[in-house]
Amino acid sequence: MSDMIETGQGYDSRKEVEPGADTVTFWLDAIALSEKEENDWRREARNVISVYRGEKAQDSSYNNDLDFNILHANVETILPAIYNSPPSPDIRRRFGDKDATARVISQLLERCLSFYQDAYDYDSMMNGVLFDGAVAGRGIARVRYVPTMQDGEPVDGDDPSMGGYERETVESESVACEYVNWQRFRVGKADTWEEMPWIAFEHFLSKDELKKITTPDVIKDMSFDYSVKGNKDDAQETPDIYRRARVWEIWDKESRKVFFISAGHGEKPLAVQDDPLGLEAFFPVPRPVMPVYTPGRLTPVCPYSIYRKLAEELNAISRRIKQIVQQIRVKGAYAIGQSDLSRLADADDGELIGVEGLEMLIEGGIEKGIAWWPIEPAVKALQQLYQQREQLKQTIYEVTGISDIVRGQSAASETATAQQIKTQWGSLRIQKLQNDVQRFARDLYRIKAEIISNHFSIDTMMEVTGIKLLRQQEKQMIQMQMQQQQPPPPQPGQPPQQPPQQPQLPPEIAKAMKEPSVEEVEQVIRSDMLRAYRVDVESDSTIRSDMTRQQKAMQEFLQGTSQYLAAAGPVVQSGMMPPGPLIEVYAAFARMFKLGKQADDALDQLSETAKENPPPPKPDPEAEKAKAQMAMEKEKAQASQQLEQAKLQMQQQGEQAKLQMEQQKMAMDAEATQAKGQQDAMLAREKMYADIELQREKMAFEQEMAREKLAGEMEIKRIIAQEQAMLASEAAEHKAEIAEKDAETRRKSKSKADA
Repeated sequence: MSDMIETGQGYDSRKEVEPGADTVTFWLDAIALSEKEENDWRREARNVISVYRGEKAQDSSYNNDLDFNILHANVETILPAIYNSPPSPDIRRRFGDKDATARVISQLLERCLSFYQDAYDYDSMMNGVLFDGAVAGRGIARVRYVPTMQDGEPVDGDDPSMGGYERETVESESVACEYVNWQRFRVGKADTWEEMPWIAFEHFLSKDELKKITTPDVIKDMSFDYSVKGNKDDAQETPDIYRRARVWEIWDKESRKVFFISAGHGEKPLAVQDDPLGLEAFFPVPRPVMPVYTPGRLTPVCPYSIYRKLAEELNAISRRIKQIVQQIRVKGAYAIGQSDLSRLADADDGELIGVEGLEMLIEGGIEKGIAWWPIEPAVKALQQLYQQREQLKQTIYEVTGISDIVRGQSAASETATAQQIKTQWGSLRIQKLQNDVQRFARDLYRIKAEIISNHFSIDTMMEVTGIKLLRQQEKQMIQMQMQQQQPPPPQPGQPPQQPPQQPQLPPEIAKAMKEPSVEEVEQVIRSDMLRAYRVDVESDSTIRSDMTRQQKAMQEFLQGTSQYLAAAGPVVQSGMMPPGPLIEVYAAFARMFKLGKQADDALDQLSETAKENPPPPKPDPEAEKAKAQMAMEKEKAQASQQLEQAKLQMQQQGEQAKLQMEQQKMAMDAEATQAKGQQDAMLAREKMYADIELQREKMAFEQEMAREKLAGEMEIKRIIAQEQAMLASEAAEHKAEIAEKDAETRRKSKSKADA
């Protein structure tokens, strides 16, 4: 089998290979041949990555200290220039026709792609792919369809051990892009990617991971002789739990089958799957990103190899600059007798040093007492080396295209015209790689959209996107319910009724009734041919455009729009030209500015409105005159009829006024009688209230008089009692004075008698 591949007999002999040991041998030999053809490139790519990382390379010619890592600087400059923001899916009707089914499919696919792109780290995947392309020379990513399966109910009873399960059902679905390391990817021999016969992915799987592919009996006989990182030499010192088996996942386009094979199990493939994704191009990967591409040859080329000699020369110059800089030192010699000069050289700022024979040094000059080591030759050599290094850098920039990015940079002092020229020039050479990155992102979207269309259920799409569609049977049931809710037609002899109002549906149901049914959408979305005819899958730019350029383009668009409308408006109003062609011309003019999907849809809607509502034809003068005469006669008849109606209406209004006057008189009499009765009753109530109030005041006055009389009597009694008490007190005091006088008289009489 190896001899057949080496001699290049082609891959037609695979039709004769049975899925057994011959199949494993065939594919292992095919992979070995692919590795042989790309061996030089893979070895160089590993060395280039070591240079980028500043590590020791396997090739001795790369083993040098990097004094100037131009590769790292170039890669870090190019990558942001070709990708710096995630793209967005842009799916629309291919021909812009008024196709409701294609419009719904576009919305379903675009929202699904946007949702699932946010579900994983898209930026990390793209950065890995573009890094491999810029450094190794080939960047790959694959698209995976990931369904989550759910077991069905047991067939025999509730115990699963007594019987098998029903067929598994899909619980949830997702689609994602996955970065593929360039070292884990192999391809067949072909001149173009469209002719590629097969691709292969290298995996290092554990026993648990192999259980998803093959049976436990096969796993038991396999050899696990690789480490987790895919190194066979380190596997001997690796614990068994960390050992892996090397498995190849081969996608064969001719048989549209996927083979899982391993050299550790050569009896037969581990598994064989029949076209698992059903893609039109079969492969789950788009054409890789290859910055250096030669038509007719798919073997990658490391971009660094294009300017490697220049980079090594630049590194050698940088090393020489480093060595010369280390040699340049300010040093000199002085006479041994002048030892004070050494102390003077080591003095600090502001320090004064005593020097013997200072007068002689001053007369002859201190510079004549020191002999300096010459550094002028080294300085001149440095100037030449720096100049040569800059020239080498510019040469490398010219080779890599970075010079265009550098030219695109502008200074604030430059004129607007100079800045515009630099902006346009700075994107010329790098634009090729930018377009390839955009193509790669678009191809990923197309593969994902094809997987969603082929495998996702309509229910999953509606749940993810929020778009509600009805099945044909549901639409029929709703229509029947609406017909049943309408009132029956009037019977003969009955007066005509008001036209029945249509039953009102909820807004969501009414909107879904106008959309195509699930069956109509599914018929188109499941058919690769119909979907390709009616839907176009694209992606917007992955490069942020210059804001100044966008604003200027928008300003020019608005100015052109105002000028066009100012010129076209009078033409339409005068009837010289219908608005339809003028709108088509304006739409063609507006599309030149790439305003975006929303603006394009609005222009399409404007064109459709103009087509559906054409302007009325220009009127005929004779017809207009006859129409005016008929209108005058009609107005005259209407005026006469209106006069008769007004006369009749005035009579009716007079009778109604007389009747209203009589009714008003009767109402006034009734109101007068009612008012008189109410007045008499009110007077009686007021008289009764007055009598009651008078009686209450009389009783209150009598009570007040009785209280005042009682208070007066009590006051008189109090005064009399007070006067009596005073009289009694005065009588007692008088009596006491009389007794005291009598006693004094007796004392005097006794004194005289004693004398």
